[in-house]
Amino acid sequence: LGPIKGHESYILCILWSLDGSWLFSASYDRTIRCWDSDTGESIGEPWTGHTDTVTSLSLSPDGTKLASASHDKTICFWDAHTGDPIGHSLQHESCVYAVAFSPCGEFVASGGGDQKVSIWQPWTGHTDSIRSLSLSPDGTKLASASEDKTVRFWDARSGDPIEHPLQHDDRLDAVAFSPCGEFLFSASDDRTIRCWNSETGKSIGKPWTGHINSVTSLSLSPDGTKLASASWDTTVRFWDTHSGKPIE
Repeated sequence: LGPIKGHESYILCILWSLDGSWLFSASYDRTIRCWDSDTGESIGEPWTGHTDTVTSLSLSPDGTKLASASHDKTICFWDAHTGDPIGHSLQHESCVYAVAFSPCGEFVASGGGDQKVSIWQPWTGHTDSIRSLSLSPDGTKLASASEDKTVRFWDARSGDPIEHPLQHDDRLDAVAFSPCGEFLFSASDDRTIRCWNSETGKSIGKPWTGHINSVTSLSLSPDGTKLASASWDTTVRFWDTHSGKPIE
């Protein structure tokens, strides 16, 4: 797989479809795009509707809906197969940087410039904007990544903080649980990706390096063997999740 190109500005988020055949991407150019993950070819036209940068994407557990967050202070919903908008958007008081469906599909979590994690009930603890969210596969934990350079864990039902924050050297842009829930991957403006034991919070191995600018988004392949990362260096890179080595 070579670099995928087509957006007109920075790519902030990428997300694999549940069957691994498609890759969704969101950009500063205010659009969402769908790609064939085998060929890198664009599928259909860009999805338009947001009036500012699209920052985050999340698929419903059945793979039929895509939620998108934006600097325009809204969360929008889309038919994941056609790209058509669905229903009404959800309104935040500030830019929305992160959105995540629960594993059961019963609620959507979001975070943004108001420094709150919302399952339409605010959870507080971060000291700066929240950029990314990821729910554990069993639905019990929510991980949040923030500009305060930390990843925090929360009880997904009560909103209570769990364990101690994980630390990067610069602001966090993306966080993602592995499909088995054992590992957590994080990406930062420090240009690195890190792998953590999600139970102990211990770092596994050294930071993964290769991008030459901020790493803005992460997505695991359905089988958990590959990690895709997007960066302000305008590239998407692929990594072996077991070794942390790049896949050329």
